[in-house]
Amino acid sequence: QLAQSKFHLEDTARIWPHRSPGEGHFIAVLQRVDPGSSAHAQWESNKRSSNPNLQAARRFYAAFCQEALQSDVFSERTALVGSYLYHQPTPLPGLQGLQVIHAGLWLGTVKKDRFEPSHALALALRAEQAQRRLVLDPASAACSAYLHGETLPADQVDGEGNGWTLVSLSTPDRAHQYPLGWARQVGSQVKNAYPKGLRRAI
Repeated sequence: QLAQSKFHLEDTARIWPHRSPGEGHFIAVLQRVDPGSSAHAQWESNKRSSNPNLQAARRFYAAFCQEALQSDVFSERTALVGSYLYHQPTPLPGLQGLQVIHAGLWLGTVKKDRFEPSHALALALRAEQAQRRLVLDPASAACSAYLHGETLPADQVDGEGNGWTLVSLSTPDRAHQYPLGWARQVGSQVKNAYPKGLRRAI
């Protein structure tokens, strides 16, 4: 339920937790009026960037897509912040002067000469976009083991070769699959890459 306030602002809304399901939220529409920082100009500059770190990150990400996915995804409009590679939506206003936790969809991290995909990327994919898939029943012991961070056998992996594997949950009729996270197949084992902060402790 949206509620008005005596401190009313145009194009805003307050959602109170005691009046609607879920948590409370404050929603506002913001528009930057500086004509010198349009999203188009920002992306054109990004395309022409000669930053060797950004170019290397794009190459590593392209190699990851070729190895782990059926095709390149989110490869347009990428930006590098530190060692994090992002896919950023368009139009996107300039972020200069703002403290931003994640400047777009976090694709992954560049580590030395390789690309390590993020958990956010796994959740943004469709299961069929992965070259290797490990499909788990939500009620299975294997699913519980994965959520606890344990290594799994590779005999149930659908796909060829070693490398990054998308772990997914299936509906009871197996008609639909929903990505859960990453693992990495190495020989007969699937090494767990589920984020440590999300793993079940008990």
